[in-house]
This record gives sequence, C-alpha cells and structure tokens, in this order.
Amino acid sequence: MRRRSLVLALVALAAAVSLALAGRRLALAVIDLALRASAPDVTAIDPRALRDRIARGELISLVDARSEPEYRASRIPGAMRLDPDAGGLDQLPLLPGEPVVVYSSVGGRGTALARVLVARGFTRVGQLSGGVFGWANRGGPLVTGVGVPTARVHPVGGVWSVLLGPEHRLADAASPPPGAWRVP
Repeated sequence: MRRRSLVLALVALAAAVSLALAGRRLALAVIDLALRASAPDVTAIDPRALRDRIARGELISLVDARSEPEYRASRIPGAMRLDPDAGGLDQLPLLPGEPVVVYSSVGGRGTALARVLVARGFTRVGQLSGGVFGWANRGGPLVTGVGVPTARVHPVGGVWSVLLGPEHRLADAASPPPGAWRVP
C-alpha cells in the first residue's frame, strides 16, 4: 500500500507540473507513462485504437473501475462496473482468454485492477490510456449509468478534475445528470 501511495503522489506531481507547463493532453501522457512503468505487464490502449476496435465489432469486455457515483454520471457504452476495493471480481462475466480493457478516471484505479486481472491469469488485459477523461477529451461516446447519451464526466475533484476538458465536467458532481438515477 505504501508503494501505491508513493506512485500516486509522484503521478499527481508529474501531472501538475505537466499541466502547468503544457496542458492536459501532455499531463495525461505523463500519467500514462508513469502507470505503464508501474505495470509493464498491462497493455496501454489508446482511446482512438479502442474506438476503432469497437467500431470493427471486436468483442471486448470493458470494465469501469470507478466509484458508483462516477459510473452513474457517465461510462463508456457497454462497460461493466467493478469497484476494485469492494471485491466482486468473480461476479463479472469475464473469461481469462478474452480481451478486457479496464479504465478509471485517469488510469490509476484501472491499472491497479488490470494488474489484479493479470495476476489471476487473464492474458489479454489492457488499460485505457488517459482513462475516461482521455476518452471524453478525444470525443469518445459516453452514456449515463442507465444508458442515456451524455458528454459529461464526474470530475472526481482536486488536481484530477483539471485533466478533464471543462466542456466534459459534470457541473455539480454531487448530483447526477438528469435521468442517471432512474431505472428504465
């Protein structure tokens, strides 16, 4: 746990410096490099490459490693949610030989979950570079937790929220977008 805290602190510092010097795209790239170095057994997947694979009809299991409020605000269409801290990995319909792409807000929780999957024998595990922030910043489609199209993402807070384009930040993260809590 201590190593993880140190890595996250270094990632946050690198992101803040990069953001101050050159902008959110570079900051997300710096975070991605740090996460890749911490998890060399996890493949980084570029948001555009993932969009292309999905558009070609490739079957990919998408796993969202964010909290319930973040997931309810928005997710990548077709993603399943799993909170890495709450367990439940065995309840997901995943097979070790299938391609799995995990994501979180910027990549930290997604990379941690991807490492757990690799340790459990999954061989085709990827982590979405830049997380859902990178996906949204590059125009990737999003839906609310109940499938309503949206362009907004839960900004998490603190230093991380500046990595999400303002046009994609959910204005009041304490409140979900209209229809997000409704069960169809």
